[in-house]
Amino acid sequence: VNLSNQVGVDLEIVHKLEGQKSFTDALALTADLVKKSKEVRQRAIELSMELEKMTSALTDIASTDARQAALESIASRMTLINRLINYSDYLSQLLVALQARFEGAKNADEISTLINQINGEVTAINSFNKQAGQAMDRFDAIVNK
Repeated sequence: VNLSNQVGVDLEIVHKLEGQKSFTDALALTADLVKKSKEVRQRAIELSMELEKMTSALTDIASTDARQAALESIASRMTLINRLINYSDYLSQLLVALQARFEGAKNADEISTLINQINGEVTAINSFNKQAGQAMDRFDAIVNK
């Protein structure tokens, strides 16, 4: 989640560099963002493996309320993973479009659409992350009584 938020900051810098006609710098930062996009996808995969462990441990939770809170956290994180994958896909498409733009393509509509899709995914990612955190806080409060 933090990485996806950092990518947003970097995209703003790319936009500023483009406005300053610093296409070489914008292209270099875009290349770095391609690596971050792949890292977002990899982290989503790692999170899914952690969720498998959490899901397996659900049956060991005696308290129904604690189990429900853990299940809610898992469900939010599963949805978050899907959104991270969507985000990563949109980001990859955007980065290809930006690279093409810096090489002279006229694709402002495509870029604008992708930015809107990315922003929507970031909002959803942050929301599901918050929901998962709140559910885990409830879980911790129940099991640490």
